[in-house]
Amino acid sequence: MKKLITITILLIIGQLFSYSLLERNNGNIIWNNDARSAGMGNTGIVGGFRLFDTNLNPANISLQKGKFGTQIGVNLVQDNESRSLPIFNFFDSYTADATYSSNINIYDHYSFASFYKFSLKNMNISTALSYRPLVDYNTNYVEEVRNDDSSNLGAYPPIIAKNYIDGSGLLSQISFTNGLNYDLNKKYLKSFTFGFSASYLTGSSKDIRRIEWTDAALALVNPDTLLNSYHKMKKDYTGYKFDLGLTAKISDRFSFGLSFTPKTTLSVDGNFDGAEINDDEYLPSRINLGIQYLPRNIMKTVFNAEINFTNWSDVNSKYNNTVSYAIGLEHLLYYSLPLRLGFRYDTVNYLSTYTNSDNESVTSNDEINIPTFTAGTGFKLMKNMNLDLSVQYSNRSYDALDLFPDGYYNHANLWNYIQPTNRGWENPDTVTENFVKLFTSITYKW
Repeated sequence: MKKLITITILLIIGQLFSYSLLERNNGNIIWNNDARSAGMGNTGIVGGFRLFDTNLNPANISLQKGKFGTQIGVNLVQDNESRSLPIFNFFDSYTADATYSSNINIYDHYSFASFYKFSLKNMNISTALSYRPLVDYNTNYVEEVRNDDSSNLGAYPPIIAKNYIDGSGLLSQISFTNGLNYDLNKKYLKSFTFGFSASYLTGSSKDIRRIEWTDAALALVNPDTLLNSYHKMKKDYTGYKFDLGLTAKISDRFSFGLSFTPKTTLSVDGNFDGAEINDDEYLPSRINLGIQYLPRNIMKTVFNAEINFTNWSDVNSKYNNTVSYAIGLEHLLYYSLPLRLGFRYDTVNYLSTYTNSDNESVTSNDEINIPTFTAGTGFKLMKNMNLDLSVQYSNRSYDALDLFPDGYYNHANLWNYIQPTNRGWENPDTVTENFVKLFTSITYKW
């Protein structure tokens, strides 16, 4: 019997991201949250037939199967970060990096989308309503400060202070997406698809930075001279975001696609330590180009290749614009079991502020490269239920200034042998991050 209605429910999307302190000022932009695309290097500009693939290209809305569908996502986010200092021996020779702080945190957020498709003779008109997180501001960092008491005896010195960075908040996107697919069946153009998405953005963020002295420190120094440090910034965001997309099926084996997101302006209201904030912040414009090729294999094979241009100078004039590359492969094995592989190469900006030899504040920008390897598969749990699995691994390492300068803890009677001073770029922290992202999805149709 012909199926007139298809309802697709993504019951579980478990994603382990790494949201670090590096992006806490501008937040962590979530480009994609679909399990199949994640296993293929986050590619999906062309041929993305999952509902969440409309986040990559709104033209994908007209490629959905069936007349009606719904997708629900639940995301779990893991942050794993380690900070270390170089250790030198008695002869001032480098020996190793000593990890002094390691943070692991877990966050969660949710996505929802639903679509309807109306079919004519050689035309499909689709519309969708969706909700998803766009920017995540969650960060958590805890650091213990110990003095040098009894350190020469092999004992742990007492904790004299605890440092905290607590970030929370989410910028959510509510989108209305429309698409048109038209079949031409010409020799050099089989079909084309156009999509448009208009989104309302709303959310808030809170960033708290504090230093708390412990009882051990208060017992050594006059409590009146040891004051806890506390800074709080809260922001509320509103704005509108637009996306355009196009795909063209050139032949039975080759397709092309592109999407464009203009610069997005966010109106910001808030306060920093009681001082009012009324300003604008920005999300970068982005151009995505992709191709899809279907080789002449006995078993179906899909190959995707994409390039992404992100204008980070829209966010900050000191940022460099970046280019990302991605490739993805899906090959059906026996019993229609898919094997998905992918690779992605991203570049992010990192701003650091320091004081130069003339006692002037200087802000510099460095670029950090992030290679990512992906893999995934999927299989049927029962007649109308499929399970998709994918995993991503990436890493990055970079130098950074201390989050809490050492000179703040320079108080008489707190130290026996040393006098803490602020460290500059002559002795920076080494930050190492490993990213493990796990995606799981269950799809049910009837």
